[in-house]
Amino acid sequence: MKRIIRLMAIIVCLCVVSPLPVRGEMSPLPADLQDWMRDFQASYLSSDPVTLKPIVPVPGWYTYAGGDWTCQYPPGWSVLSGDALSFLACDARQLCCYDYVQMQSFLQPLAHDQVGVYALRRVAGDLPFQVEDTFDKNILPQLMLAPPSGISRIWYIRWQHPQAGNMFTMLQVVMLSYFNSFAGGSSSASWTSWTAPEDEFAALAGSVFTPMYYSSTYTIPGSGESDRDRDGYPDSEDNYPDDPNYH
Repeated sequence: MKRIIRLMAIIVCLCVVSPLPVRGEMSPLPADLQDWMRDFQASYLSSDPVTLKPIVPVPGWYTYAGGDWTCQYPPGWSVLSGDALSFLACDARQLCCYDYVQMQSFLQPLAHDQVGVYALRRVAGDLPFQVEDTFDKNILPQLMLAPPSGISRIWYIRWQHPQAGNMFTMLQVVMLSYFNSFAGGSSSASWTSWTAPEDEFAALAGSVFTPMYYSSTYTIPGSGESDRDRDGYPDSEDNYPDDPNYH
């Protein structure tokens, strides 16, 4: 009951919060981070949204098992919070973090920006922040959903850690459902965020964050789905159910 009351209070705050602020005047980002931002956006926007991602296990890494999904994380990192629908892992300093929420439901028709504020608080708290860039993509075109449902929005966000200084977060929010009417409404969303100090982010994106993303699976033992070749894809969605090298 306390958790429900707290969530309702946060939702009320989100309903009056302004959209994520746009870019203002700040010192230039590190050159390698600017290159990463540009390359990531180009790759993301040009990728086929219908193609399933490959699953690449990382030997020697730990595995967190959610309700019907898993995600690996590296030695030296620990899970700060997690349940069947969410997972937050950080390094020993609690500066570099990977946050994943499979689904969060709201008793309000929240827009992408409002969910984004809610999601960012999981890693940055109530500290002020600034958006460097944002872009959208329909990642569920095959479902023919009415926008904003099915739309993925990505933000590049800068903020200041009290001790560590300049921080950078890549935040992706996918609107899973959205209903609004004169009598009220509801919404649900999924999100992922990668956070690190600005001067470390580009290197960590290649060595930690991207491998974590590709290590994630959506079928685990006991989930009720058969997966004969144990490649992480249920047989119902696997074109080659007996060959772990193809999906």
